[in-house]
Amino acid sequence: MKLNQKTYPLEGLNPLIIGRGPVRLEAVEVFKSLHVKKMGILLSRQDAYAYPYAQAPELKCLPENCHVHIVDDYIPHNESIHDFLDAILAICKQEGYRSVFAGYGFLSENPALAKAVQNAGLYFIGPSASVSEKAGAKDKAKITAKSVGASCVPGENALLGLAYMMQDMAIDDFEYFSFSSKMAEKWSQKHQGFDGQSYDQILQQLQRKVENGLNAHEQLVDDKWVIQAVLFSLFKLWKEFPTYSIRIKAIYGGGGKGQRVIVPGTTEEHIKEALQSVWIESNANSTLSNKSCVIELNIESIRHWEVQLIGNGRWCVALGGRDCSIQRHEQKLIEFSLSEATLKGQDLETLEALQADAIKFGRAVGLDSVSTYEAIVNTQDQRHFFMEMNTRLQVEHRVSELLYGLRFSLGEQTIYVDHLIHVMALLAVYGHDLPEPELVPKHNHSLEVRINAMNKALKPAPGGLIESWSQSHAHEIRDDQGISRLNPDTDYPMPYFISGSYDSNLALSLVVGHSFDACVAQMLHVLNLMDIAGRYVELNREALIGMLSVIQARQSHWHAPAVFSTAWAGQYLVLAAHLQLHLNELQLAQLNPHRVIAWALTGDNAILWPFPGCIDSSSLAKLKHLLADFKIIEKIQPEVFTSLQITPSAELILDPPVEQGDGEIRSPQSGVYYGQSAPGEPAFITLGQLIKKGETLYIIEAMKMFNTIKAPFDMIVEDLFFENTAVVQKGDVICKFRHA
Repeated sequence: MKLNQKTYPLEGLNPLIIGRGPVRLEAVEVFKSLHVKKMGILLSRQDAYAYPYAQAPELKCLPENCHVHIVDDYIPHNESIHDFLDAILAICKQEGYRSVFAGYGFLSENPALAKAVQNAGLYFIGPSASVSEKAGAKDKAKITAKSVGASCVPGENALLGLAYMMQDMAIDDFEYFSFSSKMAEKWSQKHQGFDGQSYDQILQQLQRKVENGLNAHEQLVDDKWVIQAVLFSLFKLWKEFPTYSIRIKAIYGGGGKGQRVIVPGTTEEHIKEALQSVWIESNANSTLSNKSCVIELNIESIRHWEVQLIGNGRWCVALGGRDCSIQRHEQKLIEFSLSEATLKGQDLETLEALQADAIKFGRAVGLDSVSTYEAIVNTQDQRHFFMEMNTRLQVEHRVSELLYGLRFSLGEQTIYVDHLIHVMALLAVYGHDLPEPELVPKHNHSLEVRINAMNKALKPAPGGLIESWSQSHAHEIRDDQGISRLNPDTDYPMPYFISGSYDSNLALSLVVGHSFDACVAQMLHVLNLMDIAGRYVELNREALIGMLSVIQARQSHWHAPAVFSTAWAGQYLVLAAHLQLHLNELQLAQLNPHRVIAWALTGDNAILWPFPGCIDSSSLAKLKHLLADFKIIEKIQPEVFTSLQITPSAELILDPPVEQGDGEIRSPQSGVYYGQSAPGEPAFITLGQLIKKGETLYIIEAMKMFNTIKAPFDMIVEDLFFENTAVVQKGDVICKFRHA
C-alpha cells in the first residue's frame, strides 16, 4: 500500500489477534487506540469461558468491536497444523479480518503461519515467512551470523545433514567420522555434485535436502541416525572442550522450551532421554517433524544481552539493548535497558558492537518487522557471541519501548509512534514505503520484572486460584492480561486459575527512572504495595523483592556496577537456602526467606510481615539474633556473592521433595499430567500392567517444561487416579501399586 501524504491510516486493518499471555490484551488496547473498525481474538476451548475460573481474563475488558473465536488448542500437533491454519483463514474470510497478529508464543515464529496468511492476501503483522525461514530457525541463523562477521558459539548447526551423511555411509564409528576433510572427500567420491565443497558446505546442502523432504511429507533420515548425529556432535565437542557442558536446542522455540544442558560424563541413555524431551517440548516428536537441533558449548559465566531491531526490508535500526541475565532455568526474571547514553567503558563498546552486528544481520535477512538479536557476553573478557534471532515480538519488548519512541517523516508530515505493535502494523501495511524512523529518547532507564507462578525455589507452581489482584501503582506500567481488572457488571474481582498448560508468566511490571538505581528503588516500592490474594497461589514476587533488595544494597554499599551473569539468580537462591536452613532450625519456617533477606537489608517491617500478627515478639527476637550471626551484608559483597557455588541441594532446601507413600506413586511437582507420549499413542501404564524399573510412568508438564517420571522399581499398577491432561498438585497420588 502506498503512503498517503497526509496520514498513515490503519483503521481498516481489522486484525485477528492469535497470541496468548500479556501481549494479547496489550495488542487489543493498541489497536483500539488506532481506531481499527473491527478486531478479533482467538481463544482455545479451555480459555473460552469467563466464570468462575477465567482462563482468558481479557474477556471482561474487551471493546465492543472485538469478537471472540474458538479453536481446540493454541499449538496444534504437526499433523494438524495445515488444518489449523485453514481454520484461521476461514475465520478471517468469514469475519472480514484483513490481518493477523501473532504476538509471541503460539505459532508466531513458524514460517507456515506467515506464509499462509500472506498467500491468502492478508497482512501478517510480524516478520514475513522469508525472514522467519532465514533467521527464526537457529541453525540457519547461525550461518547468517557467521556470514556477516558475528562470532558464534562452537557447535553443530546442520544436524539433519550430518545424520543423512551417517545414514548413507552407514558409519557410526565416531573416531573414524571425526576427520571432516576425509569425510568430505569420501562423500564427493561417492556422490556427484559435491566436488570442491568443504565438509560444512556438504552438510548444509544435505540439511536442505532433508528439510525439503519433510516439507514434501517425506522422511529421508531415520530417527536412529538423528540420535547418532547428536551423540557424535557431543563427542566431537567434548574431544576439544572436555570440561564444558553442552546445550541441545531445538531449532524452533524459546523461553527455555525445547533445550537441555548435558554435562560431561552423562550416560548415553540420559542423553537420549534429554533429546526426547527437547523434541516433545518443541512439538517435534512425530514422524514428519523437523527434529533438527543446534548443539553448542554451554558457556557458564555469561551475560545475556539482546538488541531490539526494526526493519522494513531496506533499512534496519536498533532501539538499544536489554540485559536479561537475571534468570533461572532459562526463565527470565528481571530485565533492564542498555543504552549508549548511560553505559560506559567496555559495556558501551560491547553494546555498540552488538548493535552493529545486529543491524548487519537484520539487513542480511531482509528484516521487515520487529525482531530481537540475542547474544551472550563472556563476563571474563567481554567477548560476545551470537545466540539466536527471535523473529517475533519479545515478551520484554516494553523495556525498549519505554527507552525510545519513533518518528517517521514523509515530506512535511510526521507521525510519532510509542508502541512497537503500532510499528509492526505500519510495517505490515506500508512495507518498503515506510521511511526510516528517527529515534526519540523518552527515558534514561527502564526495568521490568516478570510476575511468574513460581515457588520459593523459582520452580513452576501451577494450580493456584488468584481471587484478587490490586490495581497497578501510579508509577507502574503493568501488563497482567486483565487479571487485576474488576468484573464490569459487579465491580468485584474475578478469580483466575493458574493453569499448568501455559507459560509461568502471569504479568509484566515495568518502571522508568533517571538511573538504574532509581528504577530498582521504584520497583521495590511497587512490589511491596502489590496485593495478591487467593488459594494455593505461589508467585515469585517475594523472590523478586529479595533479589532487588540485594541489588540495591550492593549498589549503595559498594557502588557495584550493574553487572549480572546468568548464574546470579542461582547464587541468590543459595543465599536464600542457607537462610532457610537457619529458619528451620529456629522453628521459624513460616517466614519466607526472601522477605527476611529484604527486611534485613532495608529495615522495612512491612516487608517482613505484610499482615499484622504473623510473627510474635519471641520469634522476632530469635530472628534478630539469627540475622546478627548470619551477617547478610558480608555475604552479598560482590566477590563473596559471586563465589557461591550453585548446587541442586539449594533448590531442595527451598522446595523439599515429596515423600512417597507405601504402595503409592506421588507427583513430585504440580503441573499437567500426561499418560501418553503424544495424542493417539498408547498409554504408558494401564491397570494390572507390569512396569519394569526405569520405564516411563507418566509425564508432568509444568509450564512449558516436561518432566518424565520413571518407575523406581518393578511394580504392578493397581489403581490410577488421573486422566490425561488433568492438573495435579505436588504430592497428589498418581497411582497405587504392588511390588512385582
